[in-house]
Amino acid sequence: MKYFTFKKNKFKFFFTTLLLFFLCFSQLFAVTRTSTGTGNWNTPALWTGGFVPVAGDDVIIASGHTVTLNLNSPNLLTLTVNGTL
Repeated sequence: MKYFTFKKNKFKFFFTTLLLFFLCFSQLFAVTRTSTGTGNWNTPALWTGGFVPVAGDDVIIASGHTVTLNLNSPNLLTLTVNGTL
């Protein structure tokens, strides 16, 4: 029985460590999202890569673009507004 307990604890330790790594170093995985036109913030097609910006991303609203913030903004790493927000 001790063998199974050891394996189970080792498994929990591994996944706990992995989770902490991703929580602590999430800024290393930040993505830069730049607007591709005018529209609502929550429209995936409005952003490079086709994804709405999430917490920890760098966001750039390009010159000549108007982005309407129609929901609560996530905690962004940076926000650069060269157009209109």
